[in-house]
Amino acid sequence: MEKKETMITFLCWNVGRKNLESNVINIVKSHNVDIVILLESGINPFSFLNNLKIQCFNFYENKSKRYFTKTFRFTI
Repeated sequence: MEKKETMITFLCWNVGRKNLESNVINIVKSHNVDIVILLESGINPFSFLNNLKIQCFNFYENKSKRYFTKTFRFTI
């Protein structure tokens, strides 16, 4: 059986306090992003997280570091 390689995809973007929530979510969906880090973000993290969960599934907020990530399940 051939092993399938898994890569984690990051999105790190300085959004400069602009409301680019829909752009970010579109990028997350189209590139299957696993971890989202937004710098200088004016986006409301609660509504952003809810929209990520609705449109992209399995995301949660790391409250201590303020980034968003999918939940991972690894199998060997």
